[in-house]
Amino acid sequence: MLLLDFEFRNISLSDFGYMRCDFNNTTGITISQNAKLVINNISTPRNNRYRKTSTNYEAPLSLTMQICKNNCNGGSEEISLLETSQLIRWLTSKRYEKIIVKDKDLNNRLYFYGIFTAVREVLSNGKTIGFELQIETNLPYLLNNEVITLNSTTTKNIHNISCLSDEYGDIYPTMFKITMLQNGDFSIKNNLDENRTMYISDCSNGEIITINCDDKTIETTFDNHNIANDFNYKFFRFINEYLNSTNILTVSIPCDIYIEYPVARKVDIQ
Repeated sequence: MLLLDFEFRNISLSDFGYMRCDFNNTTGITISQNAKLVINNISTPRNNRYRKTSTNYEAPLSLTMQICKNNCNGGSEEISLLETSQLIRWLTSKRYEKIIVKDKDLNNRLYFYGIFTAVREVLSNGKTIGFELQIETNLPYLLNNEVITLNSTTTKNIHNISCLSDEYGDIYPTMFKITMLQNGDFSIKNNLDENRTMYISDCSNGEIITINCDDKTIETTFDNHNIANDFNYKFFRFINEYLNSTNILTVSIPCDIYIEYPVARKVDIQ
């Protein structure tokens, strides 16, 4: 994947009039070890075989890139003190925030959560002509949002959902919005997660319930619904296994469901 631009705080680098460049005649972006997986072993007595005790990623992604003004006439254009201040103010943050990676395919919406840990000026003859940006992320891979809409018109509707992430394990939706189509008790069960059924009692026709299963929050559009007491706090999740990624969902009553969830994408960035 060739990084051409990025979006941060709903503003693109190109909106500031900058572009990716290379002041050192090397690749314009680097990723540390491409999320190298570390395997911890212990030796077995009387032979040379090692047995795995645990696995974990060595470190989250980190990258460095250089930028300059998008000068259609060629050459290096000087960057003023005010422009420098504006760029640094935009990129300064002390918490992980969403950074969307843009390449030549505008349909790709890969992203990560990162912090710009350094914004270094690139100088030529005492003039600022660009910047070197250093980014630290909180994950060893990129993410991509998947969107699913389900329409359950009867009781006990069944939906088959394939969850194709590059990383195995549990995936909690960041948005799980339910629009109730009749009064009743809502529940959703995943055949790959049989001990976890999300349940909300006393729902009303027309009520919209929004759940962030990752942050563990829930809210409703009906103020008279005491949802804090009627929710069982078993937040829904998808399961992604090596041999089985098809989640069979059973929904109890008629409703419309909108789901957004992040999946891992272990792609190389150049």
